[in-house]
Parts: sequence; C-alpha cells; structure tokens
Amino acid sequence: MLTSIFFTLGATAAVPALATTPDETGLPTADREPAPLPAEIARLARELESQPTNRDGDEAEIELEPGVGDPTAPANALRAALDDLRLLMRGADPRSARALTSALDELEAAWGTYAAGSDDLRHLPDALQAIHRTQNNLRQASRTATPGPSAAIGRLQADLSAICMRVAGDLIAIAEAAGVRPQRLIAAKRQFELGLAAARRGDHGGAAAHHGASSKAAANTVVFDVELFRQTVLGTLEDETVGHALSIAYKGLLYDGGEGVGLARTSADEPETDQSPNKESHVASVSKTITAIALLRLLDDLGVSPYDPVAPYLPSDWVLGDGVDELTFADFMKHESGFDQNGVGSSYEALRTGIATDVGVSTYSYNNGNYGLMRVLIPGLLGIDPVNFVEFSAPSLMSAAFIIHVQSLYDTIGVDVNCQS
Repeated sequence: MLTSIFFTLGATAAVPALATTPDETGLPTADREPAPLPAEIARLARELESQPTNRDGDEAEIELEPGVGDPTAPANALRAALDDLRLLMRGADPRSARALTSALDELEAAWGTYAAGSDDLRHLPDALQAIHRTQNNLRQASRTATPGPSAAIGRLQADLSAICMRVAGDLIAIAEAAGVRPQRLIAAKRQFELGLAAARRGDHGGAAAHHGASSKAAANTVVFDVELFRQTVLGTLEDETVGHALSIAYKGLLYDGGEGVGLARTSADEPETDQSPNKESHVASVSKTITAIALLRLLDDLGVSPYDPVAPYLPSDWVLGDGVDELTFADFMKHESGFDQNGVGSSYEALRTGIATDVGVSTYSYNNGNYGLMRVLIPGLLGIDPVNFVEFSAPSLMSAAFIIHVQSLYDTIGVDVNCQS
C-alpha cells in the first residue's frame, strides 16, 4: 500500500504524462486504442511488483486521527460557507447568478485575507469588510431568487453573521487576556453589541458592518510577538519531552533557524539520535495534503472541477455501488464519501470493494482510503485504465503512474517523492 509519501533531498527528471487525444471537453477519449505506457511508469510498476506489500493496505501511521474540530471556528466556518456558496451557484437562477458570483468573489477575498494573517490582527477587520460586501451581494441575490434558493441564501447569511460575531468576540477576548486596558475596548464592545442586535433582527449586512468596526477598534490594541511566542512554546515543552524540535514560519521566512532539544531516538532504538528541526521524519497523513495538491493541479490542468464525479476516471472493470456515481473528488478530499462508515481499507482491492459498496451514510468521517483512492484517480485522469495493460498487476501499475506523476510535479521545486520508510 502506498498511502504515505516520504521526502528526501534530491531530484529526478520530470516524466511526461501518458499521451492522450482530448475530445471537445479536453478530456481523454475512452473509445480508442490506448497510448503506449511511458517507460518510466512501466519500469516502476515492475519494481513495485517485486517488492513485498502490506496486503491490508493500511500503513501503521503513528498518529491520532483528527476529529471534526470546532465547526464554528472562523477557519472552518469560512471554508464551509465557501462550499455552500459554490453549491448555490451551481443551481442559481440566471437572475441571481451575477450577484452570487460577486458574493463568491468577495467571500474568497475574505478567506484569503483571513488566512494571510498579520502582526497586529488588522487582517481580521479587513476580512470582515469583505464579508460585509458578501452579505450585500447575497441580499441582492435573494431578492431575485426563487423560494428554495432564497431560503438557502438566508441560511448562508446567518452563518456569515455568526462568523463575524465569533471573530469580533474572539478578538476582544484576546485583547482582554493580553491585559489591554478596559477603556481602550469600550468602542469595540459597543460595536459588538450593535452587531448582535442587527443579527437578531435579520440585518446581516449591518451585523457584519458593526462586527467589522468592533474588530477594527480592538485589532490595533495587540501585536503578535514572534519571539515571545517561541519562548512560550519552548517553555511549555521544557522537561516535558524526551526531545522536541521547533520551526516557525513567519512572514514567509523561517524564524531564527528553528531549534532542537533532546533526543529524536533513544538508545532503546539504536542508533541514538539527537533531535533537530532539519531531521527527516515520517510525514504520515501530511501526505494527504501533498496528494491533494497534485490532484487539484491535475484537475485544473484538465478543466475538471473538484465537484465533478469520480466515476468516469475509475478502472473500467470496477463495479459501482449504489450512489457511487454521484460521489465527487471533493467528497473524497473532505472524507465525505462514506468510506469510513463502510470500513474501507486502502489497498487496491479494498478500494475496489469500497467502490462496489452502496454509499449509505456519507457525512464527514476520517478514513485513509479516501486519499488512497487518489492513487487510482490520478492515473485515471491521465488516461490509464489497468484493463488495457494486463501485463502489469493493476495495483502496481496505478501506484507507479501515481508516483511518477506526483514526482513530475514536485520535481519543479526540487523535492523527491517516494514511498520508502
């Protein structure tokens, strides 16, 4: 099983994707003679076939699987709101489509501003300003939308109001915890209460405006001190670990080179090794992020949406369970495929069985198989169907094509991608 990707220094030559002839959509056509398999993929497939594999497909990842987290936290709620707005746009009435498009532009700007951060937290009122503009566009869209979409727009507006309230309230709490004098927060608290009142009467645009003013008044009362942050983290870890390493990315740069303390490996598991911020380590499920980047890049290159179904890109001899034809790339990236509820593993045969199983419950539930399937989907997007290359075992062929493609992408930044422990 090739769930995890590990990184070592080095580079290899970029490898071309399987040559295909696109149809009118730009996607590979399925009803023609398959192109020859690139030599690099064939060579790696043979090599993988000669190696022992973990038959159940689940690597022993020493980690705690993440929970859903706090859905009301701004970082989570903003992304959920973006997903909801994109879904709204897919079935938008032509009369409201323009306003919804403008709303999406503003909400994407809000997320970008929020995610960028700032020393003095001024990014927060800037993000809320963009949400205010989003609310105005949503109000306009609601006026022309039919009853169903109009109700969905109303729910989204309420969600955005809750985000603004959370941001402003958290910022006031941060300022109070930092010891800011109460007098400096009077204006922020007054605007916060006005925002609450506006939200209660359904004035979501007004609520966003007031909460934006509240966060603006509170933002310049505190400043992030990166050195104090470093000292706090190191002080918290002192005498609590056998060893630990710390690196801080600050304003796009590595701050102060990082720091390593104690041991990464003790004499009980020789050779004893010092901890270091530059020490290679098992990346475990960080490989999911690496895989998602490769998939999204390929989808963009082909003009395929993450919200398009995966079924056309699965091996042609796979049987689809009920509801599988409706599952999208986004469903798997967000762990909303039903794989975990159905107990799907990550080996090729386990994935095949999972796809043949009726979907059933598909709410969020974390499962490695969701990203294991991308070993199959990326080759499928490249036009590789194992049915056409029977001289190779399907698991080795698809894994080889996946690795070669991902390597060709990461080679552009000098990163070697492999599956060696």
